[in-house]
Amino acid sequence: MTERAEELAHAYVHAGVLTAKYIDDARHVAIATTHGIGIIVSWNFKHLANYQRESGFNRINIEYGCPNVRIISPPELVYGDEDQNI
Repeated sequence: MTERAEELAHAYVHAGVLTAKYIDDARHVAIATTHGIGIIVSWNFKHLANYQRESGFNRINIEYGCPNVRIISPPELVYGDEDQNI
């Protein structure tokens, strides 16, 4: 956990992306973001893997000069776009 990640996690909470009760989820996203990890895979649909939360995290990331992060569920990772030839 870096100072930058902790600052970013608190920015998510301050902006209302998550409440202070879920600061650990905010830290999870902040650590991934500050370490250049572009995708988080999670079953946590309530606090992480949903469109509204991802948009909120990325809005703050842009404000802080950080890259966007994708937060997806395991089936999205496994199946993705089945039309692609991988």
